[in-house]
Amino acid sequence: MYLIFDREATRYGSSQHPECPARLIRTEAHLRDNRPKWKWRAPTSASDDAILRVHSREHLERLARPLDFDADTPYYDEILAHARRAAGRVSSD
Repeated sequence: MYLIFDREATRYGSSQHPECPARLIRTEAHLRDNRPKWKWRAPTSASDDAILRVHSREHLERLARPLDFDADTPYYDEILAHARRAAGRVSSD
């Protein structure tokens, strides 16, 4: 079993949102303690070409504007890099 986990994702979010950093940190600790044989991998960043296979250019460019994306996705300085990792793949190493 492989799990994809992005430590950088624990720096993104708000304590007021269900997807807050504390939830990720607690989940990771629980799984590492209870599933020691599982292998962990970090995602690589998705390229523009990969993102544009499923999203419009406008959607990609929107992430670079310093405004909340929508009511569920607040803006922060590294949102584009975070989105790229979320859409990325797992490296083979």
